[in-house]
Amino acid sequence: IGEHALVRLTKIESPAQPQAPAQDGAAAVSQAALAVQTTSSLLTGLARLIAAAPVGFARLDRRDARHAIIQEANPAFIRIAGSGKGAKLSELVAPAHVDDLDRLEVGGQRAIELDMATTGGQTCEGWLLEDENDGAALLLVDVSTRREMEHRLAQTSKMQAVGQIAGGVAHELNNFLLVITLNCDALLARHPVGDPSYGELQSIQNTSSRAAELVKMLLAYARKQTFRRDVLDVGA
Repeated sequence: IGEHALVRLTKIESPAQPQAPAQDGAAAVSQAALAVQTTSSLLTGLARLIAAAPVGFARLDRRDARHAIIQEANPAFIRIAGSGKGAKLSELVAPAHVDDLDRLEVGGQRAIELDMATTGGQTCEGWLLEDENDGAALLLVDVSTRREMEHRLAQTSKMQAVGQIAGGVAHELNNFLLVITLNCDALLARHPVGDPSYGELQSIQNTSSRAAELVKMLLAYARKQTFRRDVLDVGA
């Protein structure tokens, strides 16, 4: 061949790259679509539950409740507070409870009691919840009925205490009246009709009898009894 060289060119194949099966890619897409659908369905369901909930729920534009503006509110919140979107929270609370808004803190362990400025003046318990960014959510539970029942229970307890005191006083008065009546009867026996002292002694006896009737009423009240007065014809 002399000064010339024979060169043989050979094509070198690059190693084949492994490829994911087509079905794996389709499964991933399907799972992602299912996750989006599930999340959307969950959010829709939660929104429906919040809208129908008997407790008030509102989103605020900030966590400073005193200066917060309502961005969204469910029907229960509007019914309890008397207003919703665009209203200033401090204007929906009774003036005496505006300072209590400063006690509302995100993550607070205890509810803050608030009286609303509406005509009904509902008493509510409020919690401040964390929302996205720097916002917050206010949860209001109307406890007016519960407070009214607690007030009635307290009044009932007071009346029971008054009844016990009345019973004790009535027993003491009854003892005093018994002594007065017995002595008055003895004096009347010694000062019959026509005696100058008879009229005064008779007046003492009549007054003692009326006082005894009052004592019986006090005892009946203490024992939770009921008296019924009947007119009797003694000549029948």
